[in-house]
Amino acid sequence: MQPPPASDQMVQYRVAADHRLHFGRLFFQVTAFNLAFALALYVVVADRLGPPTATALSGCVLIGTAVVASRLLRQERGYATAIAAIEAAHEELLAVEPTPGRGARVATVFGLAAAGALLLIASWLEA
Repeated sequence: MQPPPASDQMVQYRVAADHRLHFGRLFFQVTAFNLAFALALYVVVADRLGPPTATALSGCVLIGTAVVASRLLRQERGYATAIAAIEAAHEELLAVEPTPGRGARVATVFGLAAAGALLLIASWLEA
């Protein structure tokens, strides 16, 4: 199978770059919104149903956020792989070396999951 003509690959490159940027932004938007939501949920629920219930619900929100964030991260990395393949096929494009290691976004996902798990454990200990 022949690779697509250069102009078609440039269109694919632009689309992949736009999608990668979209998922990268969405990762932080979802994370920030859900952190604020978990805090607001705690404040509202703690007053009505008690701190253990509020802690458990906030922990569930953070674990759910970690799941969504990991899926967004996987999508972004898929587009990054596609972009790297196009860059490798075209010498005129400036290829950016990937950063070594796991990165801050993976640490964010694990941090969200760990914080959610700790809140669930804390709610169980409070009850």
